[in-house]
Amino acid sequence: MPAPLRAALDLAYFRRLDYHQTAARLGVTEDEARRRLRLGLQLLSTAHDGPRAVSPPDPGALR
Repeated sequence: MPAPLRAALDLAYFRRLDYHQTAARLGVTEDEARRRLRLGLQLLSTAHDGPRAVSPPDPGALR
């Protein structure tokens, strides 16, 4: 995840700041803070949809 998105999420969720305070801390507009939060959350929501590990076959099932 890009650092600007990670920083916005850190401030909003771990430090419990609203988007007004997040924007002020990051030195960006409120619209930009909302955009970073939205994009960061979208990345997190799709992060688990990546390739899944395949379990090795059960040796007993091949007999």
